[in-house]
Formats: sequence, C-alpha cells, structure tokens
Amino acid sequence: MTFPHPIKGVVFDMDGLLCDTEVVYRDSMMEEAAAHGRELPFSVIKKMIGLPSIASDAVAAEHFGPGFDMAAWDAGVTARVKVRLDAGVALKAGVIEILDLLDFLRLPRAIATSSSHRSVATHIGHTGIT
Repeated sequence: MTFPHPIKGVVFDMDGLLCDTEVVYRDSMMEEAAAHGRELPFSVIKKMIGLPSIASDAVAAEHFGPGFDMAAWDAGVTARVKVRLDAGVALKAGVIEILDLLDFLRLPRAIATSSSHRSVATHIGHTGIT
C-alpha cells in the first residue's frame, strides 16, 4: 500500500481499538439498567460511545426519562466496571504485532483518548504497552 505522504508516526485510540473496554462498559451499563428495572438497548449505548462521561450521562438520562436515579445508576455502573477492570482487560487481537512492527520501523506512536490518565493506567497499564 502506498501513502501520499511518508508516515512519521501513529496515533491510536485506546478504548475499543487497543483494548476491549467498550464491552466492559456496555455490559455493565446494561446490567445496571436491568437492576433498576429498565432496559438499555445497544442503540442507545452506541450514541454514548466516545463521549465524555457527562455527555454520556445526558444520553442515558434522556433515554431513562425524568425521575430516574442517575446517581444510583452511575454508582452501580462504576462498581460493575471496576470489578471487570480489576479482572483485567484484554488487548485487541493484533495490537502487540502492530506495535512490534512500529518498533521495527522506528515509528513513534501515541495514545489519544478522552479517558483520564488513571483510566489509561487501569485499562492498559498492566500490559506494558504504555
């Protein structure tokens, strides 16, 4: 494959590309919604992907409607996510191989994410790729 300009570096998104955290959040949100007697379809979750938490919460609040206890839902989702993250998040297939190739080609790389540094450390710190 030819590119119109020489590649000088590569920037990776973290969640959903380097590691499979989107599944962690999706399952945690759906389970917590069910624990509150509500349903959270994947079509709503897709609108939340990639948003900062305040914007994501606004999507959920609109879906659940007035009177829904968002604070309790957030706390429950956070607890479920923590349990899953503490168990370890898998890197996506091919991540190590592409990073090895970039090392071989001596191309710098970076992670761009809307997640906090703490989330980066929790999600992929154990893998050694940071």
